[in-house]
Amino acid sequence: MGDSPRYLVVNADDLGLHQDINRGIRSAHTEGIVTSTSIVASGSAFEDACRVLEDCPALDVGVHLTLIEERPVLDPWVVPSLVTSDRVFPSSYRALSERVFRRAVNRDDVARELRAQIERVLEAGIVPSHVDSHQHVHVLEPIRQVAIDLAEEYRIPFIRVPSFESPLSSWRRLPDPVFRIGL
Repeated sequence: MGDSPRYLVVNADDLGLHQDINRGIRSAHTEGIVTSTSIVASGSAFEDACRVLEDCPALDVGVHLTLIEERPVLDPWVVPSLVTSDRVFPSSYRALSERVFRRAVNRDDVARELRAQIERVLEAGIVPSHVDSHQHVHVLEPIRQVAIDLAEEYRIPFIRVPSFESPLSSWRRLPDPVFRIGL
């Protein structure tokens, strides 16, 4: 550690999911302590989020990779192992984790969709500083390795990794500690 400077990064995820979230992040940055955000390329308020970023040039931005709770950037028929019968992503990390553990998620589908999400962010003129994911699903294999490969390919220097005090802390359902141990 020695003389190395330390920096506090306060990150606000979910930019682009909803206009109310976008307003909150803008306010938390301009009037508060938020220094970083993560944008959801598949979010319904993505275009509004891009306008927020234009107004907040000092706000650091990462890509919030999303494989749950939203619609894919790509046509659902192109990534069939990632979507439900309703052609949307699974409703939760538990539902996606179950598919991953059953080996029902195709690595190529993951790579195509996450690449499309990063490309959408880049096409909007955003240079991401990091990658993370909605509900930390980027730490599951094969998603983890795809995220690492894409970060390297696009020269995104950081991947945020979650940390828990204990896998048994603050769990509500029996699968929670199992999932956290897996993380």
